[in-house]
Amino acid sequence: MKREVELVHHDLLTDMRVFVNNIHYRSTHLHKEIEFILVLSGELTVFTNQEKFLLKKGDFIVFNAFQPHEFLANDTAVIYVLQFLPTFFSSFKERLNEVEFLSTPISLSSLQEHKGSLKHFLHCGIDFYQRKENFQLLVKGHAYFFVYHLLSSMNTNILSTKERQAKNERLKQIETIYDFIHENFREKISMTALAERYFFSPNYFSHFFKTNFGTSFQNYLKSLRTTEAERLLKCSKLNLLEIAFECGFSDVKYLNQAIKEKHNLLPKEYRKLQPHANSKMEKTQTTSIDQQQILSTKKSLEKLLSFLSELS
Repeated sequence: MKREVELVHHDLLTDMRVFVNNIHYRSTHLHKEIEFILVLSGELTVFTNQEKFLLKKGDFIVFNAFQPHEFLANDTAVIYVLQFLPTFFSSFKERLNEVEFLSTPISLSSLQEHKGSLKHFLHCGIDFYQRKENFQLLVKGHAYFFVYHLLSSMNTNILSTKERQAKNERLKQIETIYDFIHENFREKISMTALAERYFFSPNYFSHFFKTNFGTSFQNYLKSLRTTEAERLLKCSKLNLLEIAFECGFSDVKYLNQAIKEKHNLLPKEYRKLQPHANSKMEKTQTTSIDQQQILSTKKSLEKLLSFLSELS
């Protein structure tokens, strides 16, 4: 199964992202953020770590940094997502380094002892969307309370010193490679050159990359370039040749192939289907691969407040 990278942007909050997503399918992806997800409505099947879980309304799951995961809803599910860079919790970084969250769903809303924690989790989003003065402090405060409760009550794997050192070394290698590719995917880069850069043999690097990124180096690089091409097709007036070179494709035909493979459309056809960049439409991604919609501020707030009212 092809896995994709998820590009996460942190704008109004330092090292943190909040959104509510109307989702039908999200292909396998990974990112450097720790991710917390709550199902607000519907049912969602989650695939991760070679396991499959069915989440229902009120169920919660957490994904560690660089943990590949995939979502599939029977119809449509609405999920509330918080993503944190590990640096967000720098004041107790050592404690987080000692544990790995087990991606086993728990029902926060049905268990009385979790309701206080769940309210803090919801208020991270509510205060973010309400944008009151100094809302960043409120959001961060709720986040700390929430993670404190999680570390105290949720199933975690306590790592030994040896395991922690091995994990940190592996994550450091993954992050270094991840950052280099993201910073240089527009340039001509090869797996052989990358292996040499990090003192790996080509065979070992190929195995290491596929084990930790879930796909081959070439597929990963192509996915990054395709994602950037999609953005430019939606938001810029560059012609196809300019977009191809801007994204690292050596020829327009490779851009055509990438967009055709993902969307079953040529780039010109894909561009025509996109809403005007200045429109106030919600951010929607509906393709042959991914079908999801990030809800507007108003709708996101309504969903969170409605769920909170049901807890009372």
